[in-house]
Amino acid sequence: MAYNKRLLTWTADPDKFVRSRFMRRLTRALIKRRESLGLGQQELADRAGLLRSYVSDIECGARNITLGTLCVLAAALELNPSDLLIETEKAMEGRRRRKPKGYRSKKVAASQLRETKTSVLVVQLTTVKFMRSFSQVLKMRRKSIALSQEEVAIRAGIHRTHVSNVERFGGNITLRTLCLLSAALELAPSELLIEAEKTAIERKEETSQFATEMKTLNTRGSGRV
Repeated sequence: MAYNKRLLTWTADPDKFVRSRFMRRLTRALIKRRESLGLGQQELADRAGLLRSYVSDIECGARNITLGTLCVLAAALELNPSDLLIETEKAMEGRRRRKPKGYRSKKVAASQLRETKTSVLVVQLTTVKFMRSFSQVLKMRRKSIALSQEEVAIRAGIHRTHVSNVERFGGNITLRTLCLLSAALELAPSELLIEAEKTAIERKEETSQFATEMKTLNTRGSGRV
């Protein structure tokens, strides 16, 4: 895929990636969304639990942010993480990127952000769950195209143990590493995040269903003599 070949070129050098078109487009998408919500940098920083200076550095394109930071920023902006990357990719490709058929756009982190006073803690917990889902999706995608961890590492230009750690522990990787892995797995970065979001939603629904069933069983049991 030509898109993934360009990704590999942009991510070849860490410093070059921070100054790349990808990061410039991403910061524009962040600023555009923040301003559309009528938020200042300090307000966004408070929502996300970050320092204002850190938010400023991100918007100036001086940071190679991590996936975890992208998650908390997206939640603070009332978006899913993939939404920001879709806007970035759309701007770079000059055409509209569509989400896969059947994708349900539920604001997992953002909905909880609006419903609780301890928003930063909730977003952090949601981010942990999202990272676990991401590691599962990464492993499933690798196996679906019949690649070993070593082959993915060679394609991405990173160490095999790094791939292993991400798959096992859902490490908080940088966006550069996300782009490298997605290119190695023949996907756009947003496609990996969309699958991770779907998995996180399914897990949440399964947990809720299990909790409801257990509550019903406990209620029936308490009614017995």
